[in-house]
Amino acid sequence: MTTMPNTRDPIDIALGARLRAMRTARRMSLQELGRQIDVTYQQIQKYETGANRIATATLYRIAKAFHCEPADLLVPMPDQEGAETIPALSASRLGLQDAPLPTLQDLPAHVRAPMSALLDALGASYARPRPAAPTAASGPLAH
Repeated sequence: MTTMPNTRDPIDIALGARLRAMRTARRMSLQELGRQIDVTYQQIQKYETGANRIATATLYRIAKAFHCEPADLLVPMPDQEGAETIPALSASRLGLQDAPLPTLQDLPAHVRAPMSALLDALGASYARPRPAAPTAASGPLAH
């Protein structure tokens, strides 16, 4: 029996690597991403390794799950001379600035209660009227 040669396309591999980097940066499991885009976690693994190609509709679903644009998932490929043109990953390139912030309900109970008390105290301090800043007419030299 002959084996099939590795026919994974470098573009699929690069897209899969970007997908994995963005998923892990968001601390999202394979199962969670799979649930959000309605595929199995095994399918996500295949996307991330470049074993399976990502359909355009799936790319849009992934972008929606990551709260980013589909273009943010795409990576530049090396040019014809082989020069590396893939930029370094950063928070903005990964779309992390658009990720939703956790809410108090996302925190464990032993952290939620003190955080809630702290936020209430901070809110109360900002709700109090602040003394007006002195103006030129009301300053010490206004007489």
